[in-house]
Amino acid sequence: MKLSWTPHESLGPFHLGSPVETANGIATLIETPTDVDDVAQLRSFVTPDGALRLEVGADGMIASISATRSFLHGERNLIGRSLSDAQSLLGVAADALEDIAVDDGTLVIADFDALGLQLVVRDGRVAAATCY
Repeated sequence: MKLSWTPHESLGPFHLGSPVETANGIATLIETPTDVDDVAQLRSFVTPDGALRLEVGADGMIASISATRSFLHGERNLIGRSLSDAQSLLGVAADALEDIAVDDGTLVIADFDALGLQLVVRDGRVAAATCY
């Protein structure tokens, strides 16, 4: 599924601030345990293939949407691009970069606060994108 991103609003047919039930009518979603801090009281839902994740607040509304296969800005997919290419496409540099060591290497987390966007870079390429 190709998912076009609108900053602060949506990724494809999934809209930030809308009830998770509306998303469940669009795609099959499975509630999964979340590693997000319990203080936030977020619930996590994923598609069966794991390519899409919705984080949902205690109020049942979608708080963030993450994708690992399709995250279109205009007609171009951010997934698979280098960070510098993604920044050029977005027209802005990341506000903050954070390196996180994981078992099989390092992830770079790039935050674009003004766009409500976070990119996860693995092995030099955007592996996931989250809008909030």
